[in-house]
Amino acid sequence: MSIDTILLGMDGSPASLRAATWAASRAAELEAEVVVVHALDPDTQFWRDITPDTMTNWRSQLKRDLENEWCAPLRDAGVKFRTELIEGEPRAVLVRAAEDLDADLIVLGLHSGRAFADRLLGSVVSKVSHRATRPVVVVPPEWCGDGGPAEAPGEGGAP
Repeated sequence: MSIDTILLGMDGSPASLRAATWAASRAAELEAEVVVVHALDPDTQFWRDITPDTMTNWRSQLKRDLENEWCAPLRDAGVKFRTELIEGEPRAVLVRAAEDLDADLIVLGLHSGRAFADRLLGSVVSKVSHRATRPVVVVPPEWCGDGGPAEAPGEGGAP
């Protein structure tokens, strides 16, 4: 099985940035394209309080952040990538996007320190890994590209 397309779930968190670094390394090794997907969930309270003009500006800024900041590990590695902002609940968006794009692999970062919320609501990683019809790689909070321990701001590390 060749890996030509890697779907990367991205939310701008330290966990997703670690996943981007991992995906960038694999994509460079495999000469694969990375499709970076960010889900915009319309059911959140935030969306109910925003005007159409504000939404347009916010979406534009989010797209810039996604392409310019969040995808920096991919750009730095020189891999081919593109971004997608897709409306919907993140778990469903990622599974559907992987199918629609015929992705060979899904890559997600695992957040640390959110065990209670994850048990209560179910984590995106858990739901995607149970519903996806293709392999899912979960990059743990402890992973660091240089082989040493990872200590992202606000996750783990010293108190």
